[in-house]
Amino acid sequence: MSLQGVSGSGFEWVISPIDAFGDLIAWQQDGCYQALLAIAYYYESAIENWMKSNGPWVDRTGNARQSLYAIVDELVAEIVITFGHGVTYGKYLEFKNFGRYAVVAPAIDYFLPRIWADIQSVVAP
Repeated sequence: MSLQGVSGSGFEWVISPIDAFGDLIAWQQDGCYQALLAIAYYYESAIENWMKSNGPWVDRTGNARQSLYAIVDELVAEIVITFGHGVTYGKYLEFKNFGRYAVVAPAIDYFLPRIWADIQSVVAP
């Protein structure tokens, strides 16, 4: 697209506004995705360390505490942080005794508002 010859302005588009807008949107989406991914990776180790420090049970073998994890997964259109136990009896720690020994659910309660605030600062500054 060119404005050359319009009232003798000498102005000419190097890239049409339509093409430039599409490139800008793609660049912005990629930057937003990268920022959200950085947030997820930042919290990955913080969540895991918090769970290991705040597991409310008394260790007998240390296996349950050592197996706690938080992992970031990059899916096609999503970034997911998975929290969990790496031992088969982790579900009993979470759900038996009215959640007295739960650590995953309290970690979600603790980190979700912080993660959401960081996401909002990227998406809607």
